[in-house]
Parts: sequence; structure tokens; C-alpha cells
Amino acid sequence: MNYICEVCGFFFCRMGEVNECPSCERNQIRSVTEEETQRLQELPDSISER
Repeated sequence: MNYICEVCGFFFCRMGEVNECPSCERNQIRSVTEEETQRLQELPDSISER
């Protein structure tokens, strides 16, 4: 499952239960939306076009 931290904006993927952000270690995380998932999937394409 994909998650985002509401504090630092870090996107990450984990399997199983997640209690805190691996970047800032705060517990304000949520599942990403469908729109955010699409943006993440398009990111490698936009980087390679530069």
C-alpha cells in the first residue's frame, strides 16, 4: 500500500500495518489517493523527458 505523511509530504510504500513516517517518524500518515498514485506513476516519465 502507498502512504503519504501529512507532516513532511514523504511518499512511501509498505506492506502491513504502518504507524509512523519513515522520514520524520511522526504518526500523521494516510493512504494516498487515486490521483496521487497516478502522479507518482507519471513521475519517472517526466524525469526522463528532461
